[in-house]
Amino acid sequence: MLDNLHETSFVRTASLQSNLDTFYRAGMFGFSTSTISRPTSYGQGIAIVSSGAYHNDSNNWITQLAFGTDNNTAWFRGKTNSGGWGAWKTIWHSGNFDPNSKLNTSGGTITGSLAVNGAISTIGNLYSENLYLGNAGGTIVEGNIYNVDVIYGANDIRLGIGSTIYHFINSTGVSIGS
Repeated sequence: MLDNLHETSFVRTASLQSNLDTFYRAGMFGFSTSTISRPTSYGQGIAIVSSGAYHNDSNNWITQLAFGTDNNTAWFRGKTNSGGWGAWKTIWHSGNFDPNSKLNTSGGTITGSLAVNGAISTIGNLYSENLYLGNAGGTIVEGNIYNVDVIYGANDIRLGIGSTIYHFINSTGVSIGS
């Protein structure tokens, strides 16, 4: 005891750990390429235990925070009671993530080309000044267009190459282009 504080009230440094899966003590730890279950090659971290100085693998929780010395990345993971460790999760920050370079899922503008390897699904209408469906070989993309109700084009609708316009019929049999 020091000033009526138990030794668990103080952060302790720990030597290099051989296995982070079995590091159950609250406090600091180090890891290297020989450490099992590390998030990166080299670094240090801190373990936080919900109650007591040690995770008892029964009725308390432990969280590990790790910081790489070979990069500017941080990770965390946790373990509850006798369950297994969760996967290491990356902590995103201004050095490894730029939200301005990502497209918001509720809308946004793509300023460059968009290549899709798979299907494109829309709920609602597809708006375009010019809509071209083709491939690099100059032929129309083979496949089907399902449940197209409206395609708006301020200038024209082009499905194919050049001025060739292909005829499509929606699911109710109504012509939507010719």
